[in-house]
Formats: sequence, C-alpha cells, structure tokens
Amino acid sequence: MPGLPTPHIPNSLNRAVVTDLTSFGLLGMWPIYTGGRLDAVKGLASSQTLAAQAERTEAEEQLATLVAQRYFQLLLAKRVVAVRAEVTVGVTQHQRDAARLEKGGLISRAQRLRADVALDSARSDEAQARSDAEIAQVALARLLAVNTLVRPSTPLFVNSLPVGSLQSFISTGMRENANWKKIDSKRVQAEQALKLHGKQYAPTVFAIGNYNLNRGQMVRSNWAIGLAVSVPLVHRINTGKMIAAAKLDQERVEVVARQAERDIPP
Repeated sequence: MPGLPTPHIPNSLNRAVVTDLTSFGLLGMWPIYTGGRLDAVKGLASSQTLAAQAERTEAEEQLATLVAQRYFQLLLAKRVVAVRAEVTVGVTQHQRDAARLEKGGLISRAQRLRADVALDSARSDEAQARSDAEIAQVALARLLAVNTLVRPSTPLFVNSLPVGSLQSFISTGMRENANWKKIDSKRVQAEQALKLHGKQYAPTVFAIGNYNLNRGQMVRSNWAIGLAVSVPLVHRINTGKMIAAAKLDQERVEVVARQAERDIPP
C-alpha cells in the first residue's frame, strides 16, 4: 500500500536443526584365521580337562584303596581278637593246672609264677587286640561317614587266580594309571602353551557382519559384511621369556616321564 514502510527481507537465512538418530543393529564377528592360537587354546583346554579327569580318577582310586585297607584291617583285627581270646583261654587253663600241681608238690613255685606271667601276658595281648579292633572299627566308620556299627560281610580271602605276567601289569599300568595320564596331559599342555606363545604376533582375520534393525532410518544400509585384519605390533608381555618358560616346562615334563619309566622294573 502506498505510504506504508516496506520490511527488510534478508538475502539468506541460517537455521540450526538438531535431530536424534537411533540405530539398532546386530554385529557378528567370526575368526577366520588366528595364526594357530585358537587351536592351541582348544588343545590347552582339552589337556587341562584330561588332567582334571586324571586327578579325579587318582583320588577315587586312592579312596577305594583306603576303604579296602581299612575294611580288611577290621576283619584281620577281629580275627586277631579271636585268636588272642583262644590263647587266653588255653593259658588260663594252663595256669590253673600249674596251681594244682604246685599244691601237689609236683612243680616249684617259680614254675607256677611263670604260668602266672604267661597268663598276664596273654590277657594283655588280648586287650591290645580288642583295642586295635575298636580303632579299626572307628576308622572305617569315619571313612564311610556312618554312625552305625560297620559289620563286614566279605571274609578274608586269598585270590587263587593267576596274577599274569609282569609285562601285562606294566602295560596295564601305563595305559590305565592316573599318574601316567597326568603326565600325558602335562606334556600336551606344555606343547600347546609353546605354540600359543610363539604365535603372539601372528595376524588375525575376522569376518564381520552387521544388520541394521532400524529399517525406517535411511541413513545407513540395512546390512553390511566385510573382513577385518588385526596385526599386533607390540606386546606388553615379554613373549621371549614366555616361550623360554614354556620350553623349560616341556623339559620338566619329559624329565618326570623318563624318571617314571626308570622306576618301572625291566
């Protein structure tokens, strides 16, 4: 309209726009090449499992041996009590006969005193045998963790079957003995540890896959795949010393194995 002032219109406008973009996605990484480190770790874990199993087997065998020892110790102690009781009965009768013979003047007082001493000794031996049987009974009950009286049902016996050759025992021992299995597992552990420390500077190749779940956003692609390579240049751990320690551990295991072989009779 004529006479009205015209407002000033700038040639350009500056506008600040703040937008929050949220993206949800799934990222997966899969090692393709690890320079042998992954295989070494798997071998190390497997050998540690074998070592733990061998230790458990050794503990079970030791416990079974201890149970058998205490079981038959109790049976033997009961047998000793029975024998000592029979001896006491016989010596008691002998002492009575000696007393009558002394009264009849057929033996001297010194001979009768020797019969008294023999009776005291027999009674002492019987008391000691009963004490040993009680100790064996308590030891077996505590080992089995029972509060009742243990009554053995399997008698003492002698295995009349052929024992086999010495070589068969050696072969079975080297195949089944828990200590040999532990030595084998330690040998594998030392070997895998040496491989692991020797590959610290080997490159690692990963396959990477990413999937964008926020499909409404067009800022990113919906998926992406690729490869990633990691090459360590420096390491905070002294790899040379770790390799030397692994070699020393290998030598130590071999020394133990050779000593175990020497302990076996030819």
